[in-house]
Amino acid sequence: MVKIELRPLLMRDAKKLYAILDNPHFKYFAHPGSLEDFRARLAVGMEKKKAGLEYNYVILYGGEMAGKVGLKIDYHRRFNAEINYFIDEKHWGKGIATAAVRLMEEIAFGKLGIDRIEILMEPKNIASKKVAIKAGYRREGKMRQAFRAGEKGYFDLLLYAKLKSDK
Repeated sequence: MVKIELRPLLMRDAKKLYAILDNPHFKYFAHPGSLEDFRARLAVGMEKKKAGLEYNYVILYGGEMAGKVGLKIDYHRRFNAEINYFIDEKHWGKGIATAAVRLMEEIAFGKLGIDRIEILMEPKNIASKKVAIKAGYRREGKMRQAFRAGEKGYFDLLLYAKLKSDK
């Protein structure tokens, strides 16, 4: 397995993380808008961490920032959480996202007492499907118009999930 480290996300990471997402080759329908919009989104995540609802980490590979991984706990079903991640293009295909998902599982299932983790993705995101499958997630279905990206409208999402008992 590839060797990575996670460290808590800091506001000073915003510019580099924004640059990763702003890459024209990055296929993600919810572009963060401006750097200031992205900073505002990170600030909300930091506030949610104080409430025990969101945990965001920078992924370090060889000491270099390679991306971000996060865990969002469902406010209404606190046994359920969603893992999200993105990787810098120069690190694609190295197994970094899969390793990050596995580390987040250790935190979620072990330290936080989560019983179910979901990964949601755009149906065309082949790389994310591979990550979910390699990490042992099962496809549960297609969620029609489950995500709205501003004026771009609604998007379908695929739902993959893993239970603590699946480990």
